[in-house]
Amino acid sequence: MRILSIAAIFVVSFLQSFAQPDIDSLRQLIARGKEDTNRVLNLGILAYKYFYNYPDSTYYFGYKGIKLAQELHYKKGESLNLLMMGKGLYQTGNYPAALDALLKYLKINEEIKNQRGIMIAWSELATFYSIEKEYKNAVEYGLKSLQIAQNTKDDFMAVNILGTLGSTYEDMGELDSALYYLNRSNETAIKIKAYRDIAFTQVNLAAGYIKLRMDKVALEYYRLAMPKILVSNVSEALCEMTLYMAGIFQRMNRADSALGYAKQSLALAVTGHFTQRQLSASDFLASFYEGNHNTDSAFRYLKLTIALKDSISNQERMKTIENLTFDETIRQQEIAAQKKSEEENHVRNLQLLAIGVFIPIFFLCVLFLSRTKVKPRIVEFLGLLSLLLFFEFITDLVYPYVSQLTNENPIWEMLFLVILAALLEPLNFKLEHWVKRHLVHKPVHIPIPVMVESISNDTQSQEE
Repeated sequence: MRILSIAAIFVVSFLQSFAQPDIDSLRQLIARGKEDTNRVLNLGILAYKYFYNYPDSTYYFGYKGIKLAQELHYKKGESLNLLMMGKGLYQTGNYPAALDALLKYLKINEEIKNQRGIMIAWSELATFYSIEKEYKNAVEYGLKSLQIAQNTKDDFMAVNILGTLGSTYEDMGELDSALYYLNRSNETAIKIKAYRDIAFTQVNLAAGYIKLRMDKVALEYYRLAMPKILVSNVSEALCEMTLYMAGIFQRMNRADSALGYAKQSLALAVTGHFTQRQLSASDFLASFYEGNHNTDSAFRYLKLTIALKDSISNQERMKTIENLTFDETIRQQEIAAQKKSEEENHVRNLQLLAIGVFIPIFFLCVLFLSRTKVKPRIVEFLGLLSLLLFFEFITDLVYPYVSQLTNENPIWEMLFLVILAALLEPLNFKLEHWVKRHLVHKPVHIPIPVMVESISNDTQSQEE
């Protein structure tokens, strides 16, 4: 039931704040709507709507939402659809790509400093690692997520995180810790009247009591959860529950009840196209009939089991092909992004080169003007402007290296730029002084004939 907990997290995180029309209405809204942020959100909500029964569609609409969000530079919408795409990928068996999507979701929420998004990301990673049996990572992320939920008094998220931690400890065989967290999850869900989550926690509690060989307690929890699961219409959950109940009744020597629930589980699995659930139910029925010496029925379900194993094997081959195709698509996107980045850097370098050529030409023009009859104030202004351009060019030139060196830390960036300004200030002062002295206050050049005539006139005046 842990997969269901993953889905419930999304319900209580993003979609509580959005109106949730039905699938047909959403598809019409998307078809008629503009390429804007509302369309991005609607794609994310539609992706969720398909999660329980059609995870391929969850991936498809999540992917479309991501592409549109990236075009619009809409980080919140991108993170929402990344979360849904990750869920769809996991449900369809593409685990590496699912983890990649979740880590990107976490990264975006860290960038925009969204604590709620970070909490959801950690919770999702806890669930992912728990299912993948990497329990140390699962517990670490789960406790970190729970800490934020408790600090923000987010009981809805706490229910799911506690449930994930309980299920993780259950798989680890630490049943005391498992029951502690599962009971806390159940109590919190009852407190906030989250009926769907109450059902999930009761199902998880039942699984814990089965491991403790307390079948009667487990059966009671299944019976409590059944009406809520039926209302929620989560077919896969019913498949799992009814098969577990069949096992309990078999151990209680209640053969008719065991057979009835096992067949119900198989029927639900066939209707929902849950191949793995069909395999589990048919395997149970084959073993059940074999134990009761019903050879014909045992052989019939054994044939079904073999056929389902072949089908799963074929599905896994198809998933491998799909995964390779997806990975190649992602690789091509990364190549395109790198090419775009290189083109942008090339344009920037050309612009810097053009500026680097322009500044000395501009300064030479100022020198030329200083030798003409242009007003000194204009020459002074242009000379100081050329100096400003020169020092600003140096700053622009070194800034990318400073940013890379400081890892874009604003404090260290400011410190480096202040040091650079302090080093350049003496040079700036000398150049500014030189401009004012040599370009503005020019010596007056008197022609030699005029000078001789002036001296001659002065001499005659003295003689008289």
